[in-house]
Parts: sequence; structure tokens; C-alpha cells
Amino acid sequence: MFRRLFALFDRLMGGQWGCPRGPLGRLVAILMERGNAAMNDLALEALDAQQGDAVLEIGFGPGSTLERIAEQVGERGSVAGIDPSALMVRQAGRRLRRRVDAGRAELLQGYSSSMVYADATFDRVLSVNTIYFWQDPQADIREVRRVVKPSGRFVLVFRGSGNEGGGLVVHGMPHPTAVAEVVAWMKSAGFTDVTERTRQAPFGPETVTAVALAGRGGALA
Repeated sequence: MFRRLFALFDRLMGGQWGCPRGPLGRLVAILMERGNAAMNDLALEALDAQQGDAVLEIGFGPGSTLERIAEQVGERGSVAGIDPSALMVRQAGRRLRRRVDAGRAELLQGYSSSMVYADATFDRVLSVNTIYFWQDPQADIREVRRVVKPSGRFVLVFRGSGNEGGGLVVHGMPHPTAVAEVVAWMKSAGFTDVTERTRQAPFGPETVTAVALAGRGGALA
């Protein structure tokens, strides 16, 4: 019964997951931080941020993962984030206030489909549980490729589900999308050496398959 209620709650909260807002958005932020913890751990492993890196997180939510990245890149590094939710920008801003004040962190309200950053700005770009909300995922991935340095890395993490044929698809997409298709989108955008790793991760009362795809920037066309 609890699992069915959770699934119903998940569907009803669809709009809030993509862009938390208002009093309910504050609850969503708490659920995101707790529910995504294992997926964020996988994401950080795949990202492998180094001291001095410039790192962008797309869809940073309440900022807990971006805070951890800031610790990894140290005083010589910098972090940036873009999120459609004004509420999340405020919450993460409070969390990262010291770095923001020092000019080593920048948090913007916006979308991955059209970013203000110059070409080849970042050593690392990370996005967790966002692909489901992108209007045109292929275009967003191309835009991400634009801002990643040729030697940089892009890590895209999402929930996967098994299909009837035994393959793995992206959970929650408007249209059935195989993980292999997302890999093809990344390669088409110019990412090379794309790798895939999976992990079983707790999410509320369920255990889900977390998928992390990582690609190297390569040369811009």
C-alpha cells in the first residue's frame, strides 16, 4: 500500500520535481536531498572533480552536491550552477554564501538549453535527475558540449528501468528512450569515450537503478 501511495505522490508532484516553488517546493527540496543521496554519490564518483577545476552543475536543487563539489575543487577552483527554480537558487545561495561572496561560486536561474557561459568554460559538468524535464534532450546535450573544455568531462545521471526486451530505458521520459540512445546523443554532440555505470540506489521506499553516463569533451566542431 505504501509503495502505491508513494507512486501516486510521485506523479502528483511531477511539476514540483522539475521546478520546486512555494511552500510545497521547500518540502520537495528536502525529499530531493534525501532521496537522491545515493545517486549523487554515484555522480560525484563519475565526475572525479579535481583541485582547481571549474565545475558546473545543471539542476543543483538545494545545493548539497554543489557544496560537496566546492570542497573537492578547493580554494583554487570554482563552482557554478544553473536551475530553473528561483527557490532553489535562494536555498543553494545560502548554503554556498561564503563562496558566492568570495567570487568562487555563481548560481543562476535558467535552463540548460541556453546557457550564458562562453565556449569551453568548464572542466566538469554534472546533471542529476534532470533529463526527464528537458524539452529537447539532444539540443541540451549539444549546449552542454559547448561549455565543456576539450579535456573536460560531462556526467549525466538518471533513473533507469528495465523494458520488456530486457534492455535499460530512461525512467520517466515522455517517450520510451533507451539508455543506448542517450549514449548516441552524447556521441553525436561530440563527447568521446562515453562510459556507463549503474548502481542500485534507494529512492523512497523503492530501490531504483541509477545510471551514470560520462563523456570526455573532445574538440569542438
